[in-house]
Amino acid sequence: MSGRVTFSGTPVSAGVIFFNPKAAEYGGGTAPITDGRYDTRERGGRGHLGGLHTIRIVAEPPDDWDGGDFQPPFPPYEVEQELPMVSGVLNYEVPGGKNK
Repeated sequence: MSGRVTFSGTPVSAGVIFFNPKAAEYGGGTAPITDGRYDTRERGGRGHLGGLHTIRIVAEPPDDWDGGDFQPPFPPYEVEQELPMVSGVLNYEVPGGKNK
């Protein structure tokens, strides 16, 4: 899977997206989010299974963070979604902020 992740219309600068299958205890996918983009095929990613999943999006400090306290722009966000058996493009808009 690959796609974009935005919050209030702005790309999420850094984070992680998790694809956790509802019907299995294993086989979940994951990918780092960098500059609003993710791809499970990239380094640090892991593919997904098809079927119903809980998608979890977590914001993290960007690589150039100065080490101070990090206040994420949104709390961890979860949504359930049926995923295809093959890779595809899925974009996510985390609700909240100015567009809520």
